[in-house]
Amino acid sequence: MISVALLLSAVTAWAGAPVTSGFRSDGFRWLWVTSWMIWFVLLWSAGSFVLERLKLVVKEKYVAGFVVACSIGICVLGVVNSNLALSRDNTYQEPTRYLSRELIAALPAGNYYFTFGGGSDAGLTVGPGILAAAEDAGWKATVPDNQFGRAFGASRTGRHEADSGRISVLQGNPELATGERIIASTKLFPTSAKPVQMTVTLQR
Repeated sequence: MISVALLLSAVTAWAGAPVTSGFRSDGFRWLWVTSWMIWFVLLWSAGSFVLERLKLVVKEKYVAGFVVACSIGICVLGVVNSNLALSRDNTYQEPTRYLSRELIAALPAGNYYFTFGGGSDAGLTVGPGILAAAEDAGWKATVPDNQFGRAFGASRTGRHEADSGRISVLQGNPELATGERIIASTKLFPTSAKPVQMTVTLQR
């Protein structure tokens, strides 16, 4: 049952990923634990199957040796296949740097309340990168007090002391609220068929 559950997880995790995503951390990001568990189960099962077919006495040390040898091969494939220039996360770096530079240049240092909306790119990748850059520039940053926001730490949770305004990192085409203005905007994956608009706004 565990093997079946892991295989189903693999199908779900890799359905929209490149064929080589099982060897690359950037292909499945935080799902790497599930991925390597799947590889371990598959390799252990394959080792046991081969040894049984060869009518050898199945001993754990033989299976373990087979798994170790295959794991080394998979690691080698991962290193050879890891082209950072083409990796998914690398494509986020320049847009995130651009938005961070524009934001820091446009506003004075202060205590700002950060929110993220519109999609996972804003909340999981670009938004946290902009927040980190703002803090490096000497800003004070807080985030909403929810399950996602608490991952930033207790010192950043809640709107206390955020008197300089609200900064929103928004994915897609945002509808601005009253008093809200765009600070910077750019596109993720600009050469793709479906580029993603990313916008940073300020509301006082």
